[in-house]
Amino acid sequence: MKQQYTLKTIFMMALMTTAYNVHAQGTEVFETETTGTATFTEGGKTFNVTNGPGETYAIFNLADAGWNGTTPDNKFLDNSSGIAAYGDGSSFIISSSDASLFAVRELYLFCSTNALANHSGTLTIEGKVGPTTIFTIVKSAGFSNVSTLTPSNGFTLIDFATEGTGDYSDMAINQLVISSTGNLDYMALDAFKWAAPGTLSVGTVTNDHGPLQLYPNPATTSIKIKNLTGATNYTILDVLGKTVQKGTLRQNETVMINKLNSGLYIVKLATGQSFKLIKN
Repeated sequence: MKQQYTLKTIFMMALMTTAYNVHAQGTEVFETETTGTATFTEGGKTFNVTNGPGETYAIFNLADAGWNGTTPDNKFLDNSSGIAAYGDGSSFIISSSDASLFAVRELYLFCSTNALANHSGTLTIEGKVGPTTIFTIVKSAGFSNVSTLTPSNGFTLIDFATEGTGDYSDMAINQLVISSTGNLDYMALDAFKWAAPGTLSVGTVTNDHGPLQLYPNPATTSIKIKNLTGATNYTILDVLGKTVQKGTLRQNETVMINKLNSGLYIVKLATGQSFKLIKN
């Protein structure tokens, strides 16, 4: 019986690995999605859109008004169906329908006032695993000109590898929170490029003493953080954002993870750094 169970487990893991390789990434341009809906599927993964207070984000269709990363197209996600009030910003959340992890490579955002004029507000993009924030991007300048529709038909490219204070294009999350302040009341999203966990690399974060690096990774029994100085609290989160382990980590100290189930985790330091951890 034990041998049959082992063979079955190996077979299921092989199927899961194949599925990840086939559906490793995708770019959603919304052209084949249903107008008026708040969900979309790209590369085998389904994403749900959750509205911020008083907002109504849904897929909209207007000829040559979108931007698929190459040329204007017709469909995109926006809040033209409902804006809570003018001058108070806007917000919406994109999340994987099954709470599985993904990374965002880049996306295009049309950011304007409700009258489709250039705004003076601030855009904030947060990547989260459950309630835990993995990274934050804040942008208050460098937007495309929506009056002249230049560049990119008025859409602003947000490259997660270069936007903000670090490279977030490999950060595993299951929620992307997009919000704005001031008169940045209207937002439209197009050319949403994502990648699955199987394509993500193990990240490092640079500090004054060199790159912080979690190792070994993948790991079986224990991990360390290279170049850590002093002591810091750490939290290990599963793919649903649930805390499965926490404690205090010191320089050259080992963290035992032998009691964790095999899978993908996020190791988050109290100093703000986060790492993807694969537990064998």
